[in-house]
Amino acid sequence: MQSISEPTNAPSASKSKIGVVIVAYSSGEFLRDCILGVLMDAMVTTLVVVDNSSELESRLVVERLAETDSRVRYIDPHSNLGFAAGCNRGGASLQEWTHVFFVNPDVKLTKPLSGLIEHLNASCQKIVAGRLLSPRHPRSVNARPI
Repeated sequence: MQSISEPTNAPSASKSKIGVVIVAYSSGEFLRDCILGVLMDAMVTTLVVVDNSSELESRLVVERLAETDSRVRYIDPHSNLGFAAGCNRGGASLQEWTHVFFVNPDVKLTKPLSGLIEHLNASCQKIVAGRLLSPRHPRSVNARPI
């Protein structure tokens, strides 16, 4: 039995395949920047947006980006499943991944997600999270204005 303090045989960041799930609800104004930030990482193999009954704008944002990047997929469950069920639905549809990231649609990444994998592999941790900052509220953990 492996103890928690032992290093794992996790794939190196360069061999990692990242699956990303974004659960969106009326996030059109933030969603494009979020998706583009995720896609800057070549290790992202699949990005799934689960649209919890947003306005048409969210769907159009995702479809436009999917036209130019085959990693982007859109799921419309035709109802608001809620965040947890949306994560489950999106996660179940991911293919070819060694790591899964759940990214809120109002997150604008400034660094590739694979940097978190490097940190994860260098530690004995099983879960990592990036630092969240807001230009309006430097101590906030959410990019949406409060």
